Amino acid sequence: MHLLTVISAFIWLVMAEPPTDKEREEIVEFHTRIRENVKTPASNMLLMISA
Repeated sequence: MHLLTVISAFIWLVMAEPPTDKEREEIVEFHTRIRENVKTPASNMLLMISA
């Protein structure tokens, strides 16, 4: 059963498509909004940008 799970996960990773530019931008915007609302802000967090 464990082997079946590992094989299924590997196939899923191989078949997965990278996010589109629009999806990538939405992910970055969501991540930035979440980081802006952290209750105890970290002083050493870097800005995440889409490459």
